[in-house]
Amino acid sequence: MKILVAGAGLSGLVAAHRLQAAGHKVTILEARTRVGGRVLTVREPFADGQHADLGAMILYEGQNTILDLCREFGIKLTPVKTVGAELPCVRYAGRLLGPEEIGACFGELQKAQSAHPAEPFETAAAWVRRCRLSTRAIALLDAFIEIQPSIPLRFVDARGLHLGPERYMQMAGGNDQLPRRLAQGLDLRFEHVVRLIDWSRSSVVVETEKGQFEGDLLVLAVPGPLTTDIGWNPPLPAEKVRALVSLRYGTGAAVAAQYRERKAVSDAVRTAFFSDTIPRWLLDLSVDQLGNTAVVTTILSAESEPRGFVQNDVLGKLDAPRAGRFLILRGHNLRRTGAERSPNLPRHISPEKIANLTDQERQLLEWDTWQ
Repeated sequence: MKILVAGAGLSGLVAAHRLQAAGHKVTILEARTRVGGRVLTVREPFADGQHADLGAMILYEGQNTILDLCREFGIKLTPVKTVGAELPCVRYAGRLLGPEEIGACFGELQKAQSAHPAEPFETAAAWVRRCRLSTRAIALLDAFIEIQPSIPLRFVDARGLHLGPERYMQMAGGNDQLPRRLAQGLDLRFEHVVRLIDWSRSSVVVETEKGQFEGDLLVLAVPGPLTTDIGWNPPLPAEKVRALVSLRYGTGAAVAAQYRERKAVSDAVRTAFFSDTIPRWLLDLSVDQLGNTAVVTTILSAESEPRGFVQNDVLGKLDAPRAGRFLILRGHNLRRTGAERSPNLPRHISPEKIANLTDQERQLLEWDTWQ
């Protein structure tokens, strides 16, 4: 059969790889100029051969589908680490909290989960208020949630909150290895933004901004919220549309900054750093990489997603004295190498327009160096 696949993220690539292996003729249509979707590893301009994963960052223990694919393709994984194996570094109201205070915050959250279990469809924002949690505990939970799923508490299902230790790993050398390996030998057509899907006959016709493709079947492997921006002939059934429009798409600006003092940064960030101001969290995911430098990563998402910020504003909050990050953590000023990466919010677009970008426009933005 002739099969079309829309989307060259991991879902689309795996589907295309399996279908082609089964003997079908497969063509992948991808809006971007690269494979991987929300998996993105950047290597330039970092020194010492280091890299940063600015899309999907870590693999949690239990994500067996991805872990099995890594084993299938011989991709080496970093040693398992645990967020929560030791108390993280927490900054609140302008000062670093002591171990007893941090432990008390986690204890308050865990006690609330036990004493007041969340009800079906209760949001995390509603739950913390019903439990009358302290502002400090709420701030810690809010920062924790900005790692995953990167949306405000008012959209988070409180029943899904996991406050215990999280074991995770990465793909040694960058998480983009898996999509690049999957893409080998596949018929990929880049810069094809799907605009209309005609499934009114026995075959399916896909119209993009650059051409038209026909196949026996279509595998639509794009994020759910983006499907409602595609034309359908005939329109999708009402029950499917209701389900699709109910999906929420967390957006954010990933930031990675490289510092020269590797040990100082590692000692400061520890297993994780959380704060009630930007950046809400920091992880040092370069601990298994070679070199004497360190790359710290965060995502400005949910309520911390930038609105009108310029790059120096964000980087200044990362390491300037008043920001109280590494300067106060270590007692001296750490030096960035000058290598930073973040989503390319095009320089000719005003902050006001950036703030009003649609989810699809954000999804299709390419990534570039902050200069």
